[in-house]
Amino acid sequence: MKLIQSLIIFLCCPTVIFTQTLRLAIQENGKSVYYATIEKNNIFFSTNSKSHVFNMPVKSNDFITIKHELYEDYSFRIKKNLSNSDTINKIIPLTIKSGKMKLQTLDEFTITNSKYRDIFNIEDEFIIDYYPFPLNRFFVVSRIGRNHFIKIIDTSGDEILMKELVIKPKEIFLDAIGNFHLITKDSAYQIYIEQHEIKLMHPITKKDFDIDLKNLVTLGTEGAFHQSISKHNQMYSLTRIINKEISNIYESFDKEGYENADYHYQRVIDYYMLFTPLKDNVIVMGIWDGDLMTLNNYAAKMLEMTSWSDKIASKPLDVSAHGLQDKIIILDAVRDSIFQIDNHDFTTKEVEAKFEFTGTYFKDYFYDNIYMYTNVKGEILISKINVEDGTSSKIAKLPNMRQPRNIKVINDKVYFTKLEESRYNRIVTVKN
Repeated sequence: MKLIQSLIIFLCCPTVIFTQTLRLAIQENGKSVYYATIEKNNIFFSTNSKSHVFNMPVKSNDFITIKHELYEDYSFRIKKNLSNSDTINKIIPLTIKSGKMKLQTLDEFTITNSKYRDIFNIEDEFIIDYYPFPLNRFFVVSRIGRNHFIKIIDTSGDEILMKELVIKPKEIFLDAIGNFHLITKDSAYQIYIEQHEIKLMHPITKKDFDIDLKNLVTLGTEGAFHQSISKHNQMYSLTRIINKEISNIYESFDKEGYENADYHYQRVIDYYMLFTPLKDNVIVMGIWDGDLMTLNNYAAKMLEMTSWSDKIASKPLDVSAHGLQDKIIILDAVRDSIFQIDNHDFTTKEVEAKFEFTGTYFKDYFYDNIYMYTNVKGEILISKINVEDGTSSKIAKLPNMRQPRNIKVINDKVYFTKLEESRYNRIVTVKN
């Protein structure tokens, strides 16, 4: 699991200070077991996706439970009277569940013969957004009439927790360090669980969210890593910030795309300067924000020029970074390559991509995977990217007749929303 996950605020109270460290080695007959779910005081804490030893902060009398679909649950309680510097080392010996000696992962949706299965389908309730997380749970942001809600549901659609909101969120966002946020028009609210209740932290502005969290790739002892696109969307940069110092880690630039975008950008400016009276000229007044669309006075020629420049000439580069365990993965369509950057010594490994990049990706934070969506002949293919050899493998295929929207993947399980004729929607899963 990521080094920073010991700092995750997700699903735990942000004000509690922990003073002891618990080091877990989860095993079965001496062999490490991965993808176990760890609960603290009956609340999800994390998963141990790829670590032999998992560290977590605890305090006296905490109740710890280890869960895995192939093994019996294992629970224990942290002893009392620990000092602040105590480190608890514990080996967790798991026992295989009866009937699973062949270690086959059973499909949780075999209760239906259909390829698809509804997860959440309630009449008169519109799903604004959702997000799956381990233990077969989902955050769901929904609306009934004018009332908005945040819920946690299971795969049967049953409510586990629910909170009515006074805000109107448009999105639920999982940041690079594992925290969930509700995003409104002008603010972002981090959400967490305390005493079996969904709570919201004080908001930050949408501007601060965009700068500090939206483009954050990963955060650890080596600093914060952010990605950005500039120069008419033709320059990609990955930067590192540590001790208030900023350094470039990776750059990608499309010279031809930049020259094309710059040409049309200047054409629009020249046309605007030539035909706009000085009293109305925002460039001359020094208040222009640099966005071509703000120059648009809806004259036919200006509208044509700005539409061309905004939608075609300045199409952003298909380059993106994704923080995985101990490394950053960069998918670079300009170079047709996948780059691995080590989080600690910043060494770079390049692998040629053996598939065509699409620009539409989804990172499974919990299981360290990257997926790609591709439109092919009226179908959407969901593929899993192998960052080691540059290949991709199909996970699912969704026909457009299903009108899939808001596709998300966790541990190779695919979910999407489908809009009904009633104008309400539902969450659907795909059987692997």
